[in-house]
Amino acid sequence: MEEALPAALVLEDDVALDAGFGDVAACAVEHIGTLGYIQFQTRPLRGDAPVAARAGEIAFRDPRVIPLRMSAQLVSQAAARRLLAATETFDRPVDSFLQMRWQTGQDIFVAVPSRVRDIAATIGGSTISVRRPLFAKIPREVKRAVYRARIRRLSRKAWP
Repeated sequence: MEEALPAALVLEDDVALDAGFGDVAACAVEHIGTLGYIQFQTRPLRGDAPVAARAGEIAFRDPRVIPLRMSAQLVSQAAARRLLAATETFDRPVDSFLQMRWQTGQDIFVAVPSRVRDIAATIGGSTISVRRPLFAKIPREVKRAVYRARIRRLSRKAWP
């Protein structure tokens, strides 16, 4: 943050950049000043997501419910400062926190197509997941479903 860089491209170690990513990234750089935070998702975008900006085949969409995953993103310095100010205390994974635009004050846009793909399975899988017995999985999955339903409801209320 000490340098006066306009934005930063942040990539997870389990993504691959497909042909055409350079074009998508260059277009994202052109729009980062107004959009602030652009995700490059590895899964198709679901739900209501109007186009906030477009350049040819590349669209930057504004999803009602911000998708989970932190595979790749372009973050403006202003958005980074806003998010750092809102994260004095961490109480959940970053992707879950980013869904809470009513807390962060930051809209998150999604590049479509992203030209980014998840390669975790080909490089040995994720180290985040832990195998749990079925009796421990069921309550966790129920809590997860309730939490996600609440996030969807709050996201729809907070969406502009």
